[in-house]
Amino acid sequence: QTYGPYKNFLLKKWAEQLVKECHMAYSRDTASAKEMNIKCKDKIRVITDMAFGLPYDKTMYNIDKTRINVGVNVSALLWDSGYAKDNKFELKVDYYTYIMNLIEKLLEMDKYAVHLIPHVISTNNYNNAENDLRPCKEVKNRFFDNDKVICAPAFETPIEAKSYIANMDIFVGARMHATIGAFSSGVATIPTAYSRKFKGLYENLGYKYVVDLATLNTQEAVELTIEYVRRYKELKLAVEKCKINVEQKTKLTHQILYEQLKK
Repeated sequence: QTYGPYKNFLLKKWAEQLVKECHMAYSRDTASAKEMNIKCKDKIRVITDMAFGLPYDKTMYNIDKTRINVGVNVSALLWDSGYAKDNKFELKVDYYTYIMNLIEKLLEMDKYAVHLIPHVISTNNYNNAENDLRPCKEVKNRFFDNDKVICAPAFETPIEAKSYIANMDIFVGARMHATIGAFSSGVATIPTAYSRKFKGLYENLGYKYVVDLATLNTQEAVELTIEYVRRYKELKLAVEKCKINVEQKTKLTHQILYEQLKK
């Protein structure tokens, strides 16, 4: 996991105490491990997110390949949750405007198909504050007469979600594990970061194509995303190179857990 950043001193002390009392602790990024290890006597080891190892099956879905397929993960967390309304993530980007402008610009270029892909899904409670199905359907309603804007299905398992994402040429997403699903299946990935956990994770892998919603304004974020979309073949090559780091870290994770379970 990512540790911090902690804005509350007491919460940080509590987290440090929990880690001290653990037998082992792990982080998916160097920055948060370094911060915690000052007081935790180097207990936290850096590996990577276990979601990189999730299996998938591209043949599960029949995706039209006549256009360049761009998956856009619309996050309810940033769309209309309480966190979004109070701007608790201190974003400079207006997320609603960012998503709408991004899709409009993609459609103007007339060679892309846009797939609206939910990742946190609640079929039993549509109005759940973090249910991505809701903003995906709202966006589709805005482009209801455009067949190049496609709503992905309400996935029932993480493997279904990753199998759909694996069919994309490009993936833009604000859900951490949605971007991991894209990255680990070889898709040109554009993480739209709302917290330092994105930067920490992808820097740890040597991947630099992150759009930071907390430091860029809306126009800058849209322009940078479009630039990365245009350069998607370059991003795909970078993903393939970085996957070597992922494989090494995943192997290390398995080795560490195996050694611990043997004891």
